[in-house]
Amino acid sequence: MDALEKLAERNRIHSNHTAKENGNNLFVAISLVPVLITYFYTIYTPGEGFELDLLNALLPTVGAIILSSLLSILFSFLIFTHAMKVIAFFIMQCWFTYFWNSNEGFILSFMPLIFTFFIFLFQLSKIKVKLINDRNGI
Repeated sequence: MDALEKLAERNRIHSNHTAKENGNNLFVAISLVPVLITYFYTIYTPGEGFELDLLNALLPTVGAIILSSLLSILFSFLIFTHAMKVIAFFIMQCWFTYFWNSNEGFILSFMPLIFTFFIFLFQLSKIKVKLINDRNGI
């Protein structure tokens, strides 16, 4: 019986790791959406088709990668349910993508980052306690 209990415990641990990995994959996929949209938006001109100017396509795409990764890192530390994190992250990425690619609202694209940073500051003490407990195995 002892061997079966050990096997059951290993299966539970493995299923927890698999669930966390699937959640992380979802965050990566959502992070790549604005990068891909920005890249195709910069190389496609309506009426003319696709014209690849590497520098003009690379700069906004790198900016989208940087902001998406910052949002993803901040969201990974926030203390919310996983579903709430995914929904809020998706909404903020849509906001960023729209304003990043529009000519009028370029500066508004950074509002989700500022909003997320303020939430992070308010939850900082709880996040520190959670990280210490995770490190100690509590």
